Amino acid sequence: MLCKRKFALILTLLFSTLLLSACSESASKKTVSEFLTAYQENNQSTMDTLTKDPGKWGSPYVIQGLPESIISKYHAFFVDFKYTIEREEFIGNKANVYVKMTYQDAGTPSIKAFNDYQTKAGEMNFSGSNHEQIMSLLEDTFATALSAKLEPVEETIVVALERSEDEKWKIVTSDEFQNALTSNMGVMVAAIEELLTTIGTTGE
Repeated sequence: MLCKRKFALILTLLFSTLLLSACSESASKKTVSEFLTAYQENNQSTMDTLTKDPGKWGSPYVIQGLPESIISKYHAFFVDFKYTIEREEFIGNKANVYVKMTYQDAGTPSIKAFNDYQTKAGEMNFSGSNHEQIMSLLEDTFATALSAKLEPVEETIVVALERSEDEKWKIVTSDEFQNALTSNMGVMVAAIEELLTTIGTTGE
């Protein structure tokens, strides 16, 4: 009789553990799904409630200074993605949610546009062109690059989460996830950072 009771107790504990695990899994997946929906709806307040470091999910700094018409093009690309949540794993109070994302590659043509603009702007500066003319060149160069059909990118992103003190899952900022959410603009960021580093080294 004692063995049967112990066995029943073990089954009860095991069943309870599985239930708790299932709740945790659905909660972490739900957090990621809610965040992606909020991102596509430009709902910053909801995004902030679902992340560990609120305010770090805005547009990448590389679009600052661009004409508003070009910025609006980027914003349209950023929210134009599809996703499927595949699986999740847990390590203590941390979780990884694997999300297959398909988005448009705006980063690669942006690097070409930036390089073309740098070359032509240098020539225009040398020939005495004014600020308005150079800004018009900037807008035209990026508009041309972004008007072509962008290549699709499909990859599985690992979204990291941590459980907060109130037992809610919070998304942790990562370059990989940020890059997918900004249509591969991480390559543009890297290119500009490399250029600034080169300029800084040359100027020393």
